[in-house]
Amino acid sequence: MKHFSNQLQGLFDLMDVNCDGYLQEDEFHRMNLQLGMLDAPYARDTFKAIDVNGDGKLSFDEVINAVFDFLFSEDEKSPYALFFGPLVD
Repeated sequence: MKHFSNQLQGLFDLMDVNCDGYLQEDEFHRMNLQLGMLDAPYARDTFKAIDVNGDGKLSFDEVINAVFDFLFSEDEKSPYALFFGPLVD
């Protein structure tokens, strides 16, 4: 997990365009676009779910907790279950 955390820190730092240590909603949206999720209508809801303290920006801890929960939780009702959007058949 430490290796994965370091990789995610690198991605987070690249997406933190203004280098303030947080991802604002526009930076988060840009990250989604860079990952190939074009015009994702769920991005705002995902951002709000990850922003657990409601300050309008995502800390690295908020992002890593969301990613780990998305990848490893079996809770389908987790607010992070749709981190990368809805699953489609």
